Amino acid sequence: MPLNPFFLQGSASEQRLVQDLVNEQLRMYGIEVYYLPREIISRKTVFQEVQSSEFDDNYLIEAYVNTYDGYTGGGDVLTKFGMQLKDELVVTISKERWEDYIAPFLAMGDAYETELAHRPREGDLIYFPLGGRFFEVKFVEHENPFYQLQKNYVYELQCELFEYENEVIDTDIDEIDERTSNVGEIISLKMVGYGNTAVLGVEMSRGYVRDIFLNDQGYNYSSTPTVTFSAPISGRTATAVAITTSIGGARSVKEIVLTDAGEGYREPPTVTISGGGGVGAAATVGIESFRQGVSKAVVLSSGDGYTDVPIVTFGSPTFTGATGSAVVSNNIVNSIVLSDGGSNYDPDRRIGVTIDPPTGSGFVQATANTAIGNGKLVSLSVNNAGIGYSVEPAVTIDAPTGVGSTAVVTATINANENVETLSIASSGQFYVGNPILTIDAPTGIASTATANTTFTSNSGLSTFTYSLTSPGRYYLSQPTLTIKYLALSAGFDATSPKYGTVAWKLINADNDRNLTWNGNQTTIDQEGSVQLYFKAQSSNVGFSTILELNKVSNGGEDVTLGINTLGRVELGIGTVSIASTTGEISAFTPNVGVADSLRPNGSYSVTNATGNASGYGAAFDVDVSSDGTPTITLTNGGAGYYSSETITIADSSLGGGGAADIVLTVTGISFASVRDDAWHYVYVESKNQFGSQLTSLYLDGNFEDSISFALAGDKPLITNANLTPPVLKNSYNTGILVDDIYSTNVLSGIGSFVPISGISTLGVTTLSSTVTYDDFENAIGTEQEISINANIENGEVVSLDNSSTTLTGIVTALNSAVIDAPLGVATNFRATATATISEGFVNSVSIASSGAGYLSTPNVAVSSATGSPSQFTATGRAKINGFGQISEFEILSMGGGYLLAPGVTIDPPLGQTAEGFANVGLDGAIDSVTFTKIGVGYTTPPTVGFSNTIGDRDGESGFSTATGTIVLDNNQNNILRVNITNPGAGYLGPCTVLVEDPAAIAGNAGVGTFWFNEVVLGEDSLIRARVKNWDQEEGVLQIGQENGKFFVGEKIIGQSSGAIYILDKYMLLSEVPAAGSVQNIDNYDQNDLFEGEADMILDFTEVNPFGEV
Repeated sequence: MPLNPFFLQGSASEQRLVQDLVNEQLRMYGIEVYYLPREIISRKTVFQEVQSSEFDDNYLIEAYVNTYDGYTGGGDVLTKFGMQLKDELVVTISKERWEDYIAPFLAMGDAYETELAHRPREGDLIYFPLGGRFFEVKFVEHENPFYQLQKNYVYELQCELFEYENEVIDTDIDEIDERTSNVGEIISLKMVGYGNTAVLGVEMSRGYVRDIFLNDQGYNYSSTPTVTFSAPISGRTATAVAITTSIGGARSVKEIVLTDAGEGYREPPTVTISGGGGVGAAATVGIESFRQGVSKAVVLSSGDGYTDVPIVTFGSPTFTGATGSAVVSNNIVNSIVLSDGGSNYDPDRRIGVTIDPPTGSGFVQATANTAIGNGKLVSLSVNNAGIGYSVEPAVTIDAPTGVGSTAVVTATINANENVETLSIASSGQFYVGNPILTIDAPTGIASTATANTTFTSNSGLSTFTYSLTSPGRYYLSQPTLTIKYLALSAGFDATSPKYGTVAWKLINADNDRNLTWNGNQTTIDQEGSVQLYFKAQSSNVGFSTILELNKVSNGGEDVTLGINTLGRVELGIGTVSIASTTGEISAFTPNVGVADSLRPNGSYSVTNATGNASGYGAAFDVDVSSDGTPTITLTNGGAGYYSSETITIADSSLGGGGAADIVLTVTGISFASVRDDAWHYVYVESKNQFGSQLTSLYLDGNFEDSISFALAGDKPLITNANLTPPVLKNSYNTGILVDDIYSTNVLSGIGSFVPISGISTLGVTTLSSTVTYDDFENAIGTEQEISINANIENGEVVSLDNSSTTLTGIVTALNSAVIDAPLGVATNFRATATATISEGFVNSVSIASSGAGYLSTPNVAVSSATGSPSQFTATGRAKINGFGQISEFEILSMGGGYLLAPGVTIDPPLGQTAEGFANVGLDGAIDSVTFTKIGVGYTTPPTVGFSNTIGDRDGESGFSTATGTIVLDNNQNNILRVNITNPGAGYLGPCTVLVEDPAAIAGNAGVGTFWFNEVVLGEDSLIRARVKNWDQEEGVLQIGQENGKFFVGEKIIGQSSGAIYILDKYMLLSEVPAAGSVQNIDNYDQNDLFEGEADMILDFTEVNPFGEV
């Protein structure tokens, strides 16, 4: 044994370890590639050279890229055959992985197709996903590294970039298979749908079955029954098929269709319907004994490619048509002379007649004369009426020769400063649109409207009256009359003042009014008085405070003057008060006096009986009896009487007999209320008397009452130190009027002195010791305002919304009444106007806005005419008569600017084709022609034609066109037979019969869709090829690996998809549409480019650049 058995060169476990390490390194640092083994398809017979091969398996295996820094090899090489790629790649794969996962599958294959299965072999492909390329294995190195531990563990595959030579690559992996879709030879085939049009013939006969009448549909048929006809005596027996239908589960015969109408029947045959499992179906027939019809359609060629039932069309029967010639007179078709009336025409139809149009050789073109007036066309008359006019010809009149001019417009104004009228001084010429009129702006300046405003105030209501005195100028929007005034909600009253025009009315809607003194008089000393007038309404009730004379806040006690609940004037001083204690006598004693014989008997009246105090004015009736006893009756209670006051009636008033005077004692008085709607004068004074301060109250000059206080100054009415003006107590009164309040020093006898005039004229006002508080003649109040809307027209105020406004409250003074100033300017009130034109002339102007503020007549500017003479060309119309001549002209537009009579061109005559229809007599022949148009311009008789179709024939006479339906063999897609639905009638001989082309012939309609990479087979040539691309829309099949030439016109059949189409032609590259097709894309295959560039240098296509022999 040459080797030492104790030192192993590599045990199985060590070899296993190395193999595992190799496998792990490949998985860690390798990439996944696809191994594509080559399968041999065919070889050359002699040398066994591989003729074609395919790659239809793929095995994913990890591989280490030895050339990690890029492809090796020659790279991109420019050769005489163009740019070539010589990239090489070396990868290492695991030997164990190959033997475990790839070799077993290859060993299962055909030994012919797979030459070597136990290791990688040269010729196989590696798909390198990173580069998207195929590399062909050129050499397999299986001994590097060289037998480590006595074993090899990897295969090193040395590969070159694969050059595609139409090998089949069909691995079912799209990424791999599609890499070859646009490389290698690409042959483009134009495909069309397959199919052949069927060819039919007909058999004509007489004595055939023409109609089948289904009299009974029968029932319970489980299959189609058989239809048989009895045979003719001599001829051919008719045949037919039944068509069934199912309604509600019951199957019956729907109709019976002829397949052969038979021949030689002289009597209608018997129809027998049998079989099919049902009963009851019955039919009868009608025959055509004399006329010839289509009895049978014969299938001469069944065609091919019929997927839908085609339409079959039979020719119509032919007939003898009418003939005739036209007669022309006066250039119109006068009549048609019939040479043959034809036959079998329908008497109920109008038969079409065609008449050739006139040739025009006898036409004469019309001419016209013109005349103008004031630059317009005024006359268009016929000079030559012409010949051959069937429609009104166009009339073209020459354009005018004048030039355009601008219109002139003048204006007038009125006393209201408005533009009153516009007039046209010159109409201008050649206006194509209404011109623009621009009127100068007014020259007046803006002014404010004015109004006269007055007011009255009565009974708590005030009324403003106002009227417009000046309208102003240039108002853009409605202004407002704003009246500002002084007002009180109550106070002043002018209905019945004591003096002057206004008194003060106490209304509790107002706050108390603090009276002030003028300040120019000297102050009143400690002895002083307050005087005023008041009037209380009879409706006034309760206690009413009129005046507050002194306030506690001023150091004194409240001194108030008012009317108490009894209607008496009352003066309150602190907690005490004084009021009127005198009044009218209501009771007295004695009523019956003591008898006195010296008193003469009789009745006496005593008036103005005064009391021993202040009373006055009482009146009594005294009746003295015979014994001198007086009975006394009060007739007038008088006034100013105190209770307990005595009244003495002197004896001299009772006859003077020497009796004692009668003394009466007042035992009851009644007081007169000052709430009597009359003015009363009140005088209140305060003075020193006998070491006391005496405060007295006088009413209407009469003493009412008084009260004395210690002369300590604690009950002053008015003092030098604290002159306190009176306060009118609005808040406690309703409706009491007060007037003329003032103060004076205490004057002797002033209490009984009632002034006879107001403060302004009262003598006491001239005294330096008089203080005037208020005679209420001066306006007071807060300023308020009202607004009255004004209405404007054309910038002027034309009215106010109303003429007066009445307000609640008292207006004491009118401060202002002003209308808003205008905001506009003269240009805002520019007058505007519009103009209209007729036939290029300004024919009217109208004022759109008369403006305002025009103190002088404005100028009016008119925009220039922009038209051209051609736009004002006169137009006319020709009218024709029934003889094709012009009878007259009508002027449609007179135009303008004509200096000379214009020329006229009239279109030449067109003539008119005669039209009409033929009338059929009872014998079926045409006997006359009716004209709808007699034509115009005929100089020679035209050719006449008559309609001659089956539609012109009498349907009842039996003329009709045969019809039928196709029955297909759905298995073969061709025609099986033709059913005759109507044999027709009236044929003179065999008719034409046409079958619709199969749908597959039109467009690219075939069967199915070719699949990428599938094998297609020529049905006749048996040539095979591989599909590169199929464009269904364009019908372009692109193939490769063709092993011969297909026959043009043969079916190309997809062996996997089953698609079938007809090869129309092999296409040139220029014919292949770019969209939907693949092109052979090889970025480095530049042979065509080189050839093209070379042709630009030497071009042999037209001439030899080196000269001709």
